[in-house]
Amino acid sequence: MAGQFQFVQMALYELKKIYGVEGDFYDVVAVDQDPATGEKTVTKKKYTIRKIIRPGSTLRRQLAAEMGFRPTANQPTPPGFDVNETSLIVDAKDLPKGLVVESRDYFIINKERFNIKKIWKLEHNKAYLFTVTSVQAGEIEEIHTPRPTKHILRFTQVAEATL
Repeated sequence: MAGQFQFVQMALYELKKIYGVEGDFYDVVAVDQDPATGEKTVTKKKYTIRKIIRPGSTLRRQLAAEMGFRPTANQPTPPGFDVNETSLIVDAKDLPKGLVVESRDYFIINKERFNIKKIWKLEHNKAYLFTVTSVQAGEIEEIHTPRPTKHILRFTQVAEATL
């Protein structure tokens, strides 16, 4: 069993090296609606993930075949192959322990929002496979957090005197 875990971790590591992109995962914690005004208040948490695996179409087709997809007249292509649909893989170690991923959560990668359509847990809960849809010309609803910057100031003083 330990060999399987090690193989999965090595596979995830290699996929991150090849297909890894930085992005943000938004956990929608609560949605409250004021009964008087009808205004919704959304509470969410942002988690930055350094390497979200965003595979190319060939790898996505292989994943679909491995998961048992068989083409039919109603669905000739696997899920995740429509114009606005794609797949993402996230290593479970990159998300906080105890986080429950739900379909109301979403990703933002390169200023593009991806809503979660389907969620699969992979190999002993080592990773998640998401089928996501991109939102064309929709609100991104991004949380901006200032990143610390380090500034170095150097002062040079020259003094001249004539005696």
